[in-house]
Amino acid sequence: MELFVAIDFHARVLNELNQIKNYLTKHDNMGIFEPTENYHLTLLYLNQLDDHQSVIEKLENIKHSRFHLQLNQLGSFENADGNVLWINVKNELEALDELQQKIKQELASLYVPSDHSSFYPHITLSYGHKIGKATEEVFLACKINEVVIRILNFHLYEVLNTGKGKRFKKMATFMLEPNPKGG
Repeated sequence: MELFVAIDFHARVLNELNQIKNYLTKHDNMGIFEPTENYHLTLLYLNQLDDHQSVIEKLENIKHSRFHLQLNQLGSFENADGNVLWINVKNELEALDELQQKIKQELASLYVPSDHSSFYPHITLSYGHKIGKATEEVFLACKINEVVIRILNFHLYEVLNTGKGKRFKKMATFMLEPNPKGG
């Protein structure tokens, strides 16, 4: 089964992401936009693994404090499916990076890292765009409210191939510890 570890979002963040998606579809409807239920921030892509129970057991060992992120700005990168439109995050990036490193280290014996295993935190909005000057202008004109994202947990997901494209099934949830400062 195809697995990954990620953070999901509460309703206010999903609402903001949908407003951004609606703006982009009005001005650049060339790509394939993700459905709301697919929005996530990948911490580690595991690819194909048969033993998801071992992954769950190892992820249960992770101890990390809760933290906050904020939506930041639109961007794009190229992959095999064409250009990917995304929104990145800001705020407690060091805490996010530490969590990602703990997950990566804990699972190191279970998976083979991909060639592009560097961590660049983002939320994918769509695939298959042709990026040009017009798209860049749309990006600049798109207003992004810096909605706070409280990171209270992370999840193990399975990728399901459906008639409507890929969907992600939550297999397990791992709680983060309350921040001693009240987070």
